[in-house]
Amino acid sequence: MLSVSIVIGGNQKMIYAKEISKIIVNHCPRFGTRRNFCIVPNVSWGLLDWEADLIVCTKSGYLTEIEIKISMSDWKQDNKKYKFKFIPGYYTKCWEKIKYFYYAAPNEIASRYKEINLPDFAGVMSVSLINNRVEILKEAIKRKSRKLSNAEMMQLARLGTMRIWG
Repeated sequence: MLSVSIVIGGNQKMIYAKEISKIIVNHCPRFGTRRNFCIVPNVSWGLLDWEADLIVCTKSGYLTEIEIKISMSDWKQDNKKYKFKFIPGYYTKCWEKIKYFYYAAPNEIASRYKEINLPDFAGVMSVSLINNRVEILKEAIKRKSRKLSNAEMMQLARLGTMRIWG
């Protein structure tokens, strides 16, 4: 599990990506469970060609991917991932499933997003670990995408269930 030690209010604390996921799902209505079909952490096979920290599927079948960053060095390395290499013949069909793409990070890191060479379609969320608030610093640009089929939506729900009971 990805973690980093940061200082919050003068106290050093270990921060885990799982904590950030919980704050997003529980305190950001746009990505909450009541509004969406399902929300699944750590999808690494079965639907996409890469690991997604958090996948939100709307009731109508559109996906939002949220990539969680807990350090600047981790974030700066992100552009080297193969999922961002849009090379003809190499470009993965999985991107056609992602309508919105966001980065989420603790306030201290998210506020520095302009230092990162972000994909132009990427949005940025700032997550407060003190008062459990989520603020959109940069809106994601809607990507040309397709709805998931019913079978794909059920596969995502199945993957989520496996996370709980597997």
